[in-house]
This record gives sequence, C-alpha cells and structure tokens, in this order.
Amino acid sequence: MSLNDWFSKGFLVKHESSPEEMKGLFSVIDRSINDSRASGLSPDGSFGFAFNAALQCAMAALVAEGYRPGRGSHHYYAIESLKLTLGESEKRVRMLDAARKKRAISVYELSGSVSDAETKEMIAFAEDLRSKLDKWLKVNHSDLVP
Repeated sequence: MSLNDWFSKGFLVKHESSPEEMKGLFSVIDRSINDSRASGLSPDGSFGFAFNAALQCAMAALVAEGYRPGRGSHHYYAIESLKLTLGESEKRVRMLDAARKKRAISVYELSGSVSDAETKEMIAFAEDLRSKLDKWLKVNHSDLVP
C-alpha cells in the first residue's frame, strides 16, 4: 500500500508543506528531545516527551511527502507512514506503536507504568529518528529544509 492508496481511502489528506512549517516541526522535535532529558522528570514524563519527538518526526516526513493524517487515528497513521517515508522497518514501527499505547496508559490510566530502561530506549529512538529525518529531508525534499 502507498501513501496515495491511503489518501484514496480517506486516511490521509493532501497537504502542501513549506520550509517554515518544517522549521516549526523541527523546533518541536528538538524541544521535546531536550525536555525528555530534563532532570527531575518522572520516567513517564520523559517517555512522553521522547515519544512526542518521534511522533513529530513521523508527521514531518509525512507532510514533506504532501500529506497529513485524515479522520481519526492520526497518531497511528503517522507512525505507520514511517515505513513509506523514512523506510523504517516493521520492527521499529511496531516498537513506536507500542510506545504510543504505553504513553496513553501512563497519561490516562496508570502513573509509574514506564520504566527507566523504556525511557532511555525511547529517547534513543527519538534521537535516531530525528537524525534520519534530517538526512532524508536533505536528500528527498531539499526545498523544504529550513
């Protein structure tokens, strides 16, 4: 399945991005990564910031390709799109989707549900995805590089 197939099914909508939008998304990504490393935060809080950074990386790649998530499940489709944009493996996409669910539990249901090890893994994942996004954007959408 392609991004255009997702668009045809209504999962995505067309979107025209700009260097200004990318600059804004990168600033959110970088802020979230920095916030995830702040001292004094709970593992839940750090995990949430790191997850947000990774999610915004997915969103940035998707909008660079000319789309935004459509109706409902926008986090799910942004994460799934990483296979079609940055070429992420099924394993890494499944890991990020599991993090999406874990973050929701920690925010809405159960405080203290995230371990220090999971937090460190999520921060490393977000940093790696940020680096891949930067390189990918320069190669595939140099007109959008802020």
